[in-house]
Amino acid sequence: MSQLSLIFTGPYYFTKSPNIFNLPAKYSAVYLWTVPQEDKKSALIHYIGETQDVRKRFFEHLQLIFSLNYGIFDNKALQKGELKIIWPGFWRTKLNFDPTKITAIYQELNKTITEYINLLEFYVSTPISDQRIRRNIEGHLAIYLKKTEYKGIYPPDTRTGISPQPLDIAVTIDFSYLKSRQVVGVAKNLRI
Repeated sequence: MSQLSLIFTGPYYFTKSPNIFNLPAKYSAVYLWTVPQEDKKSALIHYIGETQDVRKRFFEHLQLIFSLNYGIFDNKALQKGELKIIWPGFWRTKLNFDPTKITAIYQELNKTITEYINLLEFYVSTPISDQRIRRNIEGHLAIYLKKTEYKGIYPPDTRTGISPQPLDIAVTIDFSYLKSRQVVGVAKNLRI
C-alpha cells in the first residue's frame, strides 16, 4: 500500500486576502468550502471538491453562484450549523423560469449572494496531479463527513463518487498547523 500525506492550507477567500485566485496556475488539488461558526473557533464543511486548476474552477464556481445555478442559503443559519435553502439553484430544480421572474428573484437575492461569497472560507490540499486520486479523496471525505455530527451544512444532494476498484492508498490529512479555526468533520486518515 502506498502512502500519501496531504496538508491543507487556508483559509482563502473570494474577495479578500489571501485570495483563492492568487494560487499558482494549474494548481491541482482537493478543496473544501467552509463556513465559520458563531463560536468563531470552528468551521463546518459546506462543499468538497477536486480540480486540476483551482483558479479556473473557483472562477466557474463564482459564475455558477451569480447565475443562480447553485443554491443560495441563509447565511445566518449556515453560521449556526443549519442548512436553510433560500433558492434551490437551477441545477436542482431544472425549472424553466420567465426572465422577468428570474430578474426579480436575483434582485431579491443580490445582498444574500454577496454576503454568502464573503462568508465562505476555502482550504486547499497540497498538489495532487492524478485525477483518480483526487476524485477518490473527494468522495471518501464526503462519505466520512455525511456520517458525522458535522454534516449539517453539507447539502445531502451534492454529487461525489469513488472508484469501484480501491486504489490501495493510505491518505493522511493534516490541518494541525491551522491557527485561525478548527475545520471539523474531516477524516484524519483515509484508505482509498
